Amino acid sequence: ANPRLLAAIAVSGLLQVAIVALPFARPVFDVGEGLGGWWGIVSALAVAPLGVIEATKLLRGRFGGLRPPPGGPSTTVHGPAGA
Repeated sequence: ANPRLLAAIAVSGLLQVAIVALPFARPVFDVGEGLGGWWGIVSALAVAPLGVIEATKLLRGRFGGLRPPPGGPSTTVHGPAGA
């Protein structure tokens, strides 16, 4: 856990919301009216990658991680040439 990174992400998100939500900030950044009823959809789409990543981690842990593809590179370690 990196608290500075998490704080930077939180501040960045709050600033983006403030630009859309605060009426006096809209003309400065040339932004139209607020999102109205779209906040839920925007929020769900914003956190969707997090859900996909966490589900992938869960499945990898449950099923033993990634397996090399058939015919893919071997994991056998060979000795020095000519040995």
